[in-house]
Amino acid sequence: MQETLIEINRRGLPPFSARGCTQVLKPIRTGELRRSINGELCYLGLETHQKYWTEIHCQDKISPALEGLWQGEEVSLSCLQRICQETSPQRVSKLERPAVPGSVKAFTQSGDLLDVIEMSETEVSLTQPLVEEQRFFITYRPHLTMRVTFFSLETQEWQAKVGWRLCLEEI
Repeated sequence: MQETLIEINRRGLPPFSARGCTQVLKPIRTGELRRSINGELCYLGLETHQKYWTEIHCQDKISPALEGLWQGEEVSLSCLQRICQETSPQRVSKLERPAVPGSVKAFTQSGDLLDVIEMSETEVSLTQPLVEEQRFFITYRPHLTMRVTFFSLETQEWQAKVGWRLCLEEI
């Protein structure tokens, strides 16, 4: 019985440990924003280094199987959080990250869903011809290779609740 869309390789999410999870996904800061002497906002950093940091937290009846999971360990994560990117009207689009199988959806600016054939982890093929003037979007749950940066467990004795938090950074 799967209670969450989140999957972490080598770590189990036993029943009643991961219902109603929340995932935060944000870019890792790689540079600084500074103002020039003329007041113009400038970015001082590398644009080639674009990786994600994530935090997953949940409160349920028991804890997930995190024993033996330590800071620095590499894990493979099927995210709960979807990402969305604009795509060209070509039949094949390249995704920024590998997609969790079955999670890819494509739609038009007006919200019409398009039929999708997933060709590989990072390439998506659409079945119908697209109109040049329209804008198209692809949304999917990314599958990320990450390292553990932090985790914690918390128990509320009288409420019989166990909370947990897992923080990871993309490799």
